[in-house]
Amino acid sequence: MKLIKRSLIFGLYGGLAIILCFLILYFYQYDPLDKKLFFFKYIILVFCILAGIKIYRDKWNNKKLHLWEGLLCGLMINLTIALFSAIFVYLFLTFIDVEVLGRHIDEIVQWAESNKHLKPGTMSEDSFKELISKTKGTTIFDIALDDFEMYFVGIFFIFITAVLLRK
Repeated sequence: MKLIKRSLIFGLYGGLAIILCFLILYFYQYDPLDKKLFFFKYIILVFCILAGIKIYRDKWNNKKLHLWEGLLCGLMINLTIALFSAIFVYLFLTFIDVEVLGRHIDEIVQWAESNKHLKPGTMSEDSFKELISKTKGTTIFDIALDDFEMYFVGIFFIFITAVLLRK
C-alpha cells in the first residue's frame, strides 16, 4: 500500500510540474502543444520516475528494492503524470482557451504546405490533401489522447531504472 501511495505522490508532483511547464509556455506565447517542446515534459517525467523509485527504495523500503516494486512504482508515477497531463490539456483546451488548438492546427498545416516540396514524389496530391483534411479535423480529445500516449516512452526508462536500482 505504501508503494502505491508514494508512487501517486511523485506522480502528483510530476503532473503539477507538467501543468506548470504547459502554463509557462502558454503565457510566454509559445505553442504548448508543440511536439518540439515535449522534451521539457520528458525531463520532468524521467526525473520523477528516477527520484520516486530511488526515494521509495532508500527512505521507505529499508534500501531494498525488488524488480517488481521498481516497475510498479515507475508505472504508477508514469500513469499518474500521463493522466494529469492529458486531463489538464483537455480541460484547458475546452474551458480556458479554445483558440490554442486552432493556432496549433494552423501551424501544422502551414508547415506541411511549406515543406511538401522537400520530398517530391513521396506523397501523392490526394494523399497530401487527405492528410491536411485529417489534421484540420483534429479534436480536443485527439490532442489529449495524443498527450497521454506520449508518456509511455517512459516505460523504457522505468525498466532501466528498476533494474539498476534494485538491491
